[in-house]
Amino acid sequence: QALARILDRSTAVGTAQANLSISHARLLPAYMTFAPSLALTGEYGVTGALSPSSGTSTALGLEARASLNLLRFGADWARLQSARQDAQAQEQGLHAARLTVEEEAVRALATSIRRGMEVEVQKRIVEGQQESLRIARLRYKSGLLPSQEVDKVEVDLSNAQAGLRNAEIQNYDARADLRALLGEEDIRPEWPWVRALTGDAGKKLMERDLVPASIPSLASAELKVAAEDWRTKRSWMSLLPTLGSTFTYGLTPSLSGGALVQEWTAAMTLTVPLFEQFEGYARYREQAETRAAAEWSLEQERRTTASEWQGARKSFTAALDSALAREKTLSISRRLYEDNLKRFRAGRASANDLSVDQGRLFQSELLAIDGWNSAHVQAMLLCHSLGERVGRCLGVGSYPER
Repeated sequence: QALARILDRSTAVGTAQANLSISHARLLPAYMTFAPSLALTGEYGVTGALSPSSGTSTALGLEARASLNLLRFGADWARLQSARQDAQAQEQGLHAARLTVEEEAVRALATSIRRGMEVEVQKRIVEGQQESLRIARLRYKSGLLPSQEVDKVEVDLSNAQAGLRNAEIQNYDARADLRALLGEEDIRPEWPWVRALTGDAGKKLMERDLVPASIPSLASAELKVAAEDWRTKRSWMSLLPTLGSTFTYGLTPSLSGGALVQEWTAAMTLTVPLFEQFEGYARYREQAETRAAAEWSLEQERRTTASEWQGARKSFTAALDSALAREKTLSISRRLYEDNLKRFRAGRASANDLSVDQGRLFQSELLAIDGWNSAHVQAMLLCHSLGERVGRCLGVGSYPER
């Protein structure tokens, strides 16, 4: 739900949608290139001499004109094809914008969840130190514990309280970043995809192969090359002769005045460019180099796509394995601490021993939180390297494509 809301509020996605609408708007005149152009011209004039004795005369004319390009050696078709490729590239750009915004959103959400959990761990550290201090003071009053041991517990409590303040400050910062994206900061502080990552979805994600056609950035680069290729063809075809036709029908006043005279004209025009100071040739060369630059960008995108996918797959596998191992370590640390706490209450363990076990437990908790944070982020990056949003990739929910 948070991801859907962030995407809906995103200015980057809105900009990409506007660019897509612009490209679709440009398609209409490209389609209409093959239709005749029509124009209607009306004229009303008043003529008079400077002599005071001379009167004035009026004239009314009306003309309709139609023109049609008959032969341009495919230049109009190339224009239409380049506009189509541009529109399709913008569609891929919209998908890429969604992935970019989702990456920012997942990072912000994961950080907020992580910081919230860290605050809870730090609170338990403080509570544990307070309990240890209470027990130490009772044992000191009973003569079972030296004052130095009580002082050590008090120092540990002070350090734990300082750690809690630091965790709260980091949590405030994370919530502020999330509020800028989501509009609010009240999310449930729990990892949402643990079951999916440790189940069949995570296993299938590791085994998936890269399909270049499904990567929006790569598809967009390929479409841009195709568009520039068609523009290059159009520039070359514009150097060739063109054949057009016109038909004109008009009502004009006769030379002797009076009624309007009906006139019509039909013509075919052949235009052969001979010498235009190499302007057309320069445009062709410029477009050819633009096409070559797009081809180089495509090659770089291919390399980047393959590299990101390979790195993301390895990183996700390592992050998930690490998160699972940290969970096992956390279980052992929790059991050790609980056993030592019982011995401390019974007077069979020192404050130092308890502090060591407590520190081990809370360090394991913090490392486990960090492990699942990394696993969630790396899963998102792997899904994006495959060209898919997280919901569809992991099967962890659905939200409409806007």
